[in-house]
Amino acid sequence: MNKIILKEVNNMLFEFINFLKLNKIMVLFVGLLMILTFGYEICNFTLSIDEEIYIFAKKEPFIWFADGRFGIAIFKWIFMAGGMFPPFFATAIASLFLVMSGLMWCYNIYQASNKNIKSKFAFFICVGLYISIPTVISEYMMYSSYNIEVGIGLTLLAISSNFVITYNKTKFKQHILFAIILLFCAFSIYQAFTLVFITSTCLFCICYLVLDKSINSFKDFLNKLFSFVIVFIIAIILYFITNKVIHIFYPSRGYLDNFNGWKVNSDITSNLYNVIRGIGKYYFYHSETGSNVFIVTFGVILLLIIYSLFIFNSWKKIVIPILFICYSIAPFLMNFIFAWNMPYRTMLSLLVLISGTWIIVISITPKKFYINIILYLMIFIILIQQVQKLNYIFYSDNLRYKTDLRISEEIMSEIVEMNGNKFPDRPIVFLGAYNPDNRINVIHVEDVGRSYFSLKNTHRLTFLLEATGYNVPHATGEQIQRANTYAGKLTNWPQKESIKILDDIVVVKLSDQ
Repeated sequence: MNKIILKEVNNMLFEFINFLKLNKIMVLFVGLLMILTFGYEICNFTLSIDEEIYIFAKKEPFIWFADGRFGIAIFKWIFMAGGMFPPFFATAIASLFLVMSGLMWCYNIYQASNKNIKSKFAFFICVGLYISIPTVISEYMMYSSYNIEVGIGLTLLAISSNFVITYNKTKFKQHILFAIILLFCAFSIYQAFTLVFITSTCLFCICYLVLDKSINSFKDFLNKLFSFVIVFIIAIILYFITNKVIHIFYPSRGYLDNFNGWKVNSDITSNLYNVIRGIGKYYFYHSETGSNVFIVTFGVILLLIIYSLFIFNSWKKIVIPILFICYSIAPFLMNFIFAWNMPYRTMLSLLVLISGTWIIVISITPKKFYINIILYLMIFIILIQQVQKLNYIFYSDNLRYKTDLRISEEIMSEIVEMNGNKFPDRPIVFLGAYNPDNRINVIHVEDVGRSYFSLKNTHRLTFLLEATGYNVPHATGEQIQRANTYAGKLTNWPQKESIKILDDIVVVKLSDQ
């Protein structure tokens, strides 16, 4: 039995490698695109939210248990001593895993279509769009505290899906077992992967019906769909059971409660309106962060729904439009379930939605020279714009980081001068927030582009000072409360008399906020 299992896995690996060989030009251009997309971010270090905490591995790795991400905790415990790799290494490895997962998703679509996709340009566009959606990728890449693990999770999820697709062909039951294990591991890294799997399941079902001409039986389609459903259900049950057991020893911090709108407002109509309005605002009106691709893609999905109503007959005329609707809604399920506009970094299912939509469009478009030229040119322009927007976001955040460094140095220089040219040996308490008014062309996505000095958080600013080379103790709660009593006696930084040195703390008033 073990030999049979090993043979099956080897066959799957051989087929994937053969797919890459057949499309080696595509792989070469994807590698070039990866350099163009992430080269600036890899080579230009910026310290972003949470990185200041983890960069010197001072954080206990098992804190991730409390957030239900025990896969991250185990990975960090084994490979990172609880912290994170230096930014260059973390971003480079994360981008490699992102590209690998993109190639795997591309291969999965190829397999689900029964190898009916012949266009190498379609494969290139699929991976290219997947790795360059500005709003999602910028937030994902900037979190070096766990971007490697997310990249690994995306790859595990793609491999899990491939096992299910292969099972639907071979009926080899061990494939289902491997799919469940890998999907469970992916869920243990990031709960948002649940929506990635649901979205990809809709995509593969569309490929079965639209691109794989051999499926004509509704029963055969249901059998294939059932394979994905059973893998998902078992994997999610295993995740919840494991998480419950872990929380006995590492109690939950209630992190997900921060994204639960029902605790703020129980009115269904109001919450539904806010979610729909939020989706429209964040995904259709922020052109500076590359929202154009969402507008065009959802417009194309609407056309595909209309197309399927006229082209297909019998049960497919009903099922395919329903699949497209589910496919377009799936990435936003968490928004509706929690009545909250989820952060961009959780919207990884949009990578599958955007890239999968365009590979379907390319595959069903009539092979007419002028039509293909217009379509390819339009998609290529969208791709180039995405890469440009993403690089601009990376550059913008680098400007933000340099400004934060400059402010840190100015404040520390003033404190050292006031302290007799000695570095302070006591905590620094920052009061209020400071928003630099000279940071032109700095794009705000969510956390990307946000100055540390705008957070009104003494502990984060202390971590920032530590991460940039200063040895500053952390203030206690009592010291922070006591520092607040001096707020009315100080001016706002950078004015004179905005800093006060006391016996056991240094008080820096940034603003009255």
